Amino acid sequence: MDKKALILKIKGGGYWEVNIRPVVYPETKLTHPRLKSLTQESVVTLRGWDYPHYRDRNGEPVNIQNGIEKYTDFDDIGAYELWRMTMSGNFYHIFGLTEDHFDRAYDSYYTRGESAKDKRVLSVWGTLYTLTEIFEFARRLALKDLFGKQIYIDVSLHSIQDRELIVDNSQKIPFSYSRKSVEYSWSNKQKIYQTKNFINSSSDISFEAFIDLMALFQWDNPPISNLKDDQLKFLKVPATTEQIPEITLQINGQANKNNLELGFVNQSGRNLVIESIEVDGAKTIFNQQFLKLFKPGSIETPTGIFDEPRDAVSIRVIYRTLDNRIYELTQKGIQESRADGRFNIIFPSPSSIKAI
Repeated sequence: MDKKALILKIKGGGYWEVNIRPVVYPETKLTHPRLKSLTQESVVTLRGWDYPHYRDRNGEPVNIQNGIEKYTDFDDIGAYELWRMTMSGNFYHIFGLTEDHFDRAYDSYYTRGESAKDKRVLSVWGTLYTLTEIFEFARRLALKDLFGKQIYIDVSLHSIQDRELIVDNSQKIPFSYSRKSVEYSWSNKQKIYQTKNFINSSSDISFEAFIDLMALFQWDNPPISNLKDDQLKFLKVPATTEQIPEITLQINGQANKNNLELGFVNQSGRNLVIESIEVDGAKTIFNQQFLKLFKPGSIETPTGIFDEPRDAVSIRVIYRTLDNRIYELTQKGIQESRADGRFNIIFPSPSSIKAI
């Protein structure tokens, strides 16, 4: 199928349209090899089909005049897509809604006992996972400093009018009545994000977009906590047998200000991201800019404030690798007073690190 025919095929049913780019384009253009490596390293592989699809029987992306391009047409599984990444960091992706092209057994998805084979449908969890993948891909590109200070993200889903929402999870209860959209298209409301903030909250942003889309299908009270848990489980790829990336923890404190300073050293040789820091079971208010790319060998010192002085301190840190393997560091410290009114935190035993 040639490119023109592919686009007509995609737009002949429901389809997603994605644009991710810098708000201010850089003066320096990326080379073709750099574009390919940036994109391939950022590809999201959390289920059977990667996002965006990078390599198949037709090969890898090809060079075009101002960037790279890849198009896919797999009739067997109803996968039709075309994406392009330009030398200025502008990513554009259009791909068909799988529900319109793959003759799967939708009646096994508990659609109130009715067959959905010949219906226009939209699957709940398939949509949640697709939006999560899109924003996760954007986050991974942002971690590579592709967008500068601000990132623009526009995600749209077209041809949803009179489309019915279905439960595509055999462990969930089907809807008791038909839920359909009266709108033709949906698009995420917020388009521009501060890059640092987006990196730290991309999963929440994608989840908010998902809830907004579900509202168009008359689903006003979805089970937020359950769906969010499903999203987090989807993102948490189990750790392999590879060596756990280690970080070490250092603490200094000032009792007169109830001030706690944590110093981290990345000993793993890999880029990491600190997700959260808890002190005595409560998330502590640290400098949010700390939750960022944590390069090998670097030392970072966020600062948080104690609500009250403590004799002992229990610390829990969640961090992850760039391919979403998540780890937990726990450390127990003892507060030791000093003659000057300040205090030290000492560690009687090494920290514990495990995959979660």
